[in-house]
Amino acid sequence: MTAETEPGFPQRPGLRQVLLEVSGVGERAVGAFRAALAVAIPAAVGLANGHGAAAALSALGAFAVVYGERRPYRTRWKVVAGYGLALISCATVGAGVGHLAGAASVGAWIAVIAMMTAVVVLAAIWVDALRERAPGSFLLLLCAELSAVLVLDGTASAPAVVLWTAIGAVVALGVAMTPALLDRHGPEAQAVTRAGAAVDALARQPHDDLLRRRAIHALHEAWDCLDDAGLRGQAVAPTDALSRIHRRLLAVIAFAEDQKVETSVSEEELDLMVLPRARVGERLRWGLRRPRIPVLALRLTVACVVAGGIAIAVDLGRPDWAVITAAMILHQGPDRVTGSWRALNRCVGTVIGVGVLAVITPVLGSAVLLILTVVVLMAGTEIFLVVNYAIAMVFITPLAMTLGALAPQEPLSEAVIGRIAETVIGVGVAVVTLWCVRPRGYRAVLLDSERRVVDAIEAVEADGPADAGRRRRRLEFELEAATTAVSQAGFSDPAWMLTQWPRHHRLHRQGYALLTKQG
Repeated sequence: MTAETEPGFPQRPGLRQVLLEVSGVGERAVGAFRAALAVAIPAAVGLANGHGAAAALSALGAFAVVYGERRPYRTRWKVVAGYGLALISCATVGAGVGHLAGAASVGAWIAVIAMMTAVVVLAAIWVDALRERAPGSFLLLLCAELSAVLVLDGTASAPAVVLWTAIGAVVALGVAMTPALLDRHGPEAQAVTRAGAAVDALARQPHDDLLRRRAIHALHEAWDCLDDAGLRGQAVAPTDALSRIHRRLLAVIAFAEDQKVETSVSEEELDLMVLPRARVGERLRWGLRRPRIPVLALRLTVACVVAGGIAIAVDLGRPDWAVITAAMILHQGPDRVTGSWRALNRCVGTVIGVGVLAVITPVLGSAVLLILTVVVLMAGTEIFLVVNYAIAMVFITPLAMTLGALAPQEPLSEAVIGRIAETVIGVGVAVVTLWCVRPRGYRAVLLDSERRVVDAIEAVEADGPADAGRRRRRLEFELEAATTAVSQAGFSDPAWMLTQWPRHHRLHRQGYALLTKQG
């Protein structure tokens, strides 16, 4: 048995896939337009009222619109409003630290680094426990960092930073919800369409494990979307269409495994196969007690403190840039291989990004052109942030550098050299942290995940209908967690993972069979 020949075993991505994969870009064009509007509207109003380039700071609150993408409007407003409040809180904390720290000095930068470390650790734990989708905790950290630096450098006052962030967050909520006036169930229909396309792709190559995982993920994402929209169980077009897609997927998988294909699956049987999404309280209870959480927190703390300390020691102009570089690589808790690829993406994207900044800098002296530049960079960030990290960095780098220096304190050449040097420090520290701090933490995570799967299976098999739905939701939650743990272990240490593979495969077959069992 080898990693290459074992069906379903996680395969490491190649260099071409890591640097050049751009699937799904077209689908994010509308979201990019919304992100651009969320910045352009308050910035244009601010500019018209004489606030100049400072109006671009509304982008810090406009980040909230990104978190609402692909969510049904029934829950989107809650998510965007919640992250808007979180961004305002981060801006308040960052600006407060910048104000209290006074002028830039070693002590001031230590305070900023400590603040950034606390923000990213707490945000990453929250996002990881809830299994929130990208961009996760990154934009919260970026907001806190830029707020602190803007006040520390004297570019903007603390009240101005918080006020513009709040204005951007309010506008983001309006922009996120306005499309509901035209198509109330648009996100649900789009989710069903994506699921159908993924199943069609699998039907053309039924033995492709990657396409199977993509199809299953798209299907579950669509069911979650319908559940959030309150449409599951209702005789409406999106639910009926997704039920047909689900039955087709079952048939394709059965064909690939040479199993008997059931000609019909009742609505009751199908309903048991996909459970409502676990609620926030449940996900927190189940997610916070995992060994993955302390590993994530430890790595982030070590990397942020060490990267910032080195940048201060060698007297670079922006130690915060080294910290956010390390945090961006580690905040989603990647395995060693994925994290190393992400570090490469960061380096390539940052170098190109500072080159882009060097080209556009001559036009940034005009407040109008500066705001237009921020709008374009915000749109590019939204398009590529989930699709391709290297390309996203080409937009994020000049966006962060532009917002963080509305009144530049250093010549362009020094800024470019400094940001590249700080990036190298952050990347190096992050990679060393991945490989040296709890280097085999993935083993404890996997073993714990599969122990939880066993416990959840036993709970579902227990007699008595009380809390049956909650127990089934927990089993589905634990199976998904174990799948993530297997991918990380398989990427990090294929030889060890192969010794665990038969048990994992058996447990997952048993668990998913139990979820589809009626009664």
